[in-house]
Amino acid sequence: QYMKKEMIENYWKNNPHDIAGDRRSKLILRLSKKYIGRKVLDVGAGSGALIRLVPGARGIDIVANRFVQVGDISKLTFENNTFNTVFSTEVIEHLNPEDIKQGLSEIRRVLKDDGYLILTVPFQEDLAKGAVICPKCNFKFHLWEHLHSFNKTNIKKILEDSGLKIVKMRNKSFRLYEINPLLFIFEPIIKKVYPNISQTLWVVAKKR
Repeated sequence: QYMKKEMIENYWKNNPHDIAGDRRSKLILRLSKKYIGRKVLDVGAGSGALIRLVPGARGIDIVANRFVQVGDISKLTFENNTFNTVFSTEVIEHLNPEDIKQGLSEIRRVLKDDGYLILTVPFQEDLAKGAVICPKCNFKFHLWEHLHSFNKTNIKKILEDSGLKIVKMRNKSFRLYEINPLLFIFEPIIKKVYPNISQTLWVVAKKR
């Protein structure tokens, strides 16, 4: 069962959290530097942590703040071929399939022909481990409202179905960076010792 947008918006307004995409914004920027152009949009910008690191960047989210304007990924209000780079970090795992399809189609529309989408999602997440039950209504849901688990195969298909092709894709343990940026230096070794460590899929795509 998928939550309505009104329910999601109400959830985030009444339950403020430290947003994952914000905690790792500097790392995402570092990994993506090669693909960042002059005009940048962050879809699902959270507090605006990432756009504050990119001069002139714009951000939208379902809840506005002093850095981010209200916007809907499935109905972007920008002209065709506007942005060199569009970020969407830790967003589509929260959306129902229809909104993922429409949202990626909208991102493709506002991207310039030589522009890049930079996307991050949890990698091979076990959704059952994050499941909780409301003690009042017995409604079962994911703690962070994640609706999908992504891997390299299904994210490739989702992007290709939306007219996008992958330029680069890596599964990285962003969680290590959140704990201590120095740990990220030893990521390859730590992943061998702890193969089940939480990972994030970092994807760069462009128009097909």
